[in-house]
Amino acid sequence: MVIERAVQIELARLQEAEVSQLMRISIRKEIDAELTSARESFAARLEKGEFEIKSNEWSDVASSIRDTASNIVRPMSRRLKDKASKVYPPPTFFAFIKNIIHNQPFRPGALTLIYLVRTGPIEVEHFGLETGLLSYLAVASVFFISMTLANFLMRTFPKNHAWIFLDTILIIQVFYMALHLSREYLTGIQIPNGELVSNLITSVFLIFVTSGFGTFRNIHQDMMSSFSKTLTKNEIEVLAESIQLSRLATEAADLLHGQVQTKLVSCAAAIDQARLSGNVEQFNRALMQARAILELPLLDQVADHGSTVEREIARKCKLWDGLCEIHLDLPESIGRITGKNAFNIGRIIEEAISNSMRHGLATQIKIVLRENIPGTIFLTVTDNGIGPQQGQKGQGGDTLSVYSSGTNVLERNPDGPGSILSLSVGLS
Repeated sequence: MVIERAVQIELARLQEAEVSQLMRISIRKEIDAELTSARESFAARLEKGEFEIKSNEWSDVASSIRDTASNIVRPMSRRLKDKASKVYPPPTFFAFIKNIIHNQPFRPGALTLIYLVRTGPIEVEHFGLETGLLSYLAVASVFFISMTLANFLMRTFPKNHAWIFLDTILIIQVFYMALHLSREYLTGIQIPNGELVSNLITSVFLIFVTSGFGTFRNIHQDMMSSFSKTLTKNEIEVLAESIQLSRLATEAADLLHGQVQTKLVSCAAAIDQARLSGNVEQFNRALMQARAILELPLLDQVADHGSTVEREIARKCKLWDGLCEIHLDLPESIGRITGKNAFNIGRIIEEAISNSMRHGLATQIKIVLRENIPGTIFLTVTDNGIGPQQGQKGQGGDTLSVYSSGTNVLERNPDGPGSILSLSVGLS
């Protein structure tokens, strides 16, 4: 499409320009402002020193970290996701109507044919063969002649296209009313007012429908060409900037919901474990890690498309070291896959593990990857948690749907406790 090509060219320029960096900075500042209070709270706890923090406070610290993940990071991720959805809107219904009035010609042949099929038999039924046929021919002639003449005038005076278009519709309606009154006077047969109003509305509707089709053989190109004329270079730049901001906001939202929230929850779990074992060193290490996450939440915003599936999965599993037993069944051929495919599979597994731990309270997870069909990776994640919970699908479910093209299915494990997540990922 004309517009799409122009926007893609502008997007390519934007991605190399300073404006994209400014967008990233703006998103980072928004996130930093939201996390300020949480950072200050953790800084105050760290300043007390490891020996001054009593073991009975550790549970409160873990709860505080979980609250940060649930009440600050998660809503902020959702807001960024909502911002990403507010891309420059496609042409609305009213824009479509406006385009017809300002750019499209009448289609007298098509309209006359439709009128014949729809109205011809009704005219004959109401007024008899002779009067009904004459009535139809009169209306069809006015349709054809007035629209043909209007098309000539719109080509000759393009600046007055809209006025000619609307005036022609008005003339047709006035003629139809005059014909209606004449028929009633000559024949004494009255048509119900409701039917008359319906006929007037239908005729206008059919005029817009047939004109909106553009040329029958090239509707899409004809309409998009008309819309492209209304877009200035500045509007194309605005459209491209909006799409670029949407992409950056989506990246940030995914990272907040995935890595940042997951890391905070794993830190809270590590503190709970340290409380049970009395391990002060583990407690302080987890607390410092939580603070570091909040200091640089978008450190990994640029995806490493040079990584492999094996490295991506190892990186995701490492977040839960000591907190969950994870078994991985990964064929060597799949483990060597690189690029965007590796990143996508890593995001899916990150979300799956996080859901099993946070919602399913799992302690054991098994991940199996297979390529039963060339070009498609089948992935199952089985856990020993409390199984699928009732409730609406959240952002995590949205993430799984996006990366698996909607193939994700979560069900209760028929062979024991927990749940099984099954999905497929197409390789690009």
